[in-house]
Amino acid sequence: MKNLTSKMMGILLVTLSLSAYSQIGMSTTSPRGALDINSPTTNNKGLVLPTNADPKNLINPMGGNIAEGTVMYDSTLRCIRFYRPTGWSNCLNDTPAPAFQLDCNGTLTGTFTVGVSSSGSKVINYTGGQGQSYGPISITSTGITGLTATAPAGTLANGNGSITLAISGVPSGTGIANFTINLGGTSCTFQVQVSSGNNFAFKCDQAQFFGITSIGGVSTGQLRIPYINGNNTNYPGGQTFTSTQVTGLTAESLPAVLDNNSPLDFTISGVASSQGYAVFNITVLNSTCVAKIIVPNQNN
Repeated sequence: MKNLTSKMMGILLVTLSLSAYSQIGMSTTSPRGALDINSPTTNNKGLVLPTNADPKNLINPMGGNIAEGTVMYDSTLRCIRFYRPTGWSNCLNDTPAPAFQLDCNGTLTGTFTVGVSSSGSKVINYTGGQGQSYGPISITSTGITGLTATAPAGTLANGNGSITLAISGVPSGTGIANFTINLGGTSCTFQVQVSSGNNFAFKCDQAQFFGITSIGGVSTGQLRIPYINGNNTNYPGGQTFTSTQVTGLTAESLPAVLDNNSPLDFTISGVASSQGYAVFNITVLNSTCVAKIIVPNQNN
């Protein structure tokens, strides 16, 4: 019986020991949880959390990701935040965090010219960031079309910061290209001025056609139009113009460096609808030429 009592006492002591080691009390001998630092009547000291200017600076000392439930004081936003599976939380305090706002008044750089490959950049500033992540950005222009503003996926800074958009494309005309960026539940709009870029002008009276046209048959050839003031502009080509009066023919511009030495070339193709003049109203870099090709026509 004595041995049994001794064994029971040993088991009880081990149990109490395990229970004691599973709880930690500071300023109290009766911890009410895994950690109890409360002394109801005499405690006059608060708990100071780990403090850092950016939660991204926190690490897991055991390696790997930050443990879910980690708590810190964000000294930039002056609030408490905790880590969850989707990332760091917003501020936990009784004062709302500054509302996130976009500002489209940042710097715009680049040259944007009608009908030619153009590029530049736009800085979008913001306030009230809280380390949120965002996906890739792609915005197509309205008004004057043909331009796209893009930025890779990223993460907003705590507080104020900026995002730089790369703008590229071939503007469809002269005037204003509009862009609206939507991010974090807010948006702003900016504009890009597209200009003619130079005094490029066709010498339409010197246009020549080399090829074969026929009624009802396949017509092929090349229309060549001299010009002035090319200014070595890189013209991408690819513009198409359809014929009037005699219909059924198409003129497509070829890419070129406008160095004022060689004419601008257009590939002519299609099936002419009747005899007469196939008329093309061709506009490149704000210069318009009315070119006529006779059907039927002998090789020039």
